[in-house]
Amino acid sequence: MTTASGTAAGTPAARARFTGRTALVSGAGSGIGRAVALALAAEGAQVVVAGR
Repeated sequence: MTTASGTAAGTPAARARFTGRTALVSGAGSGIGRAVALALAAEGAQVVVAGR
């Protein structure tokens, strides 16, 4: 699988895509919001989450 930039998913370049960035994810307590928060964190983002 490749990312939109053409790098292979899981490579250091793909994982570092959001390094130095902060993402706010609402609804991160479960479901899609949780999955998005985990994916952003895996790609290097500092993640701020909100959920019930």
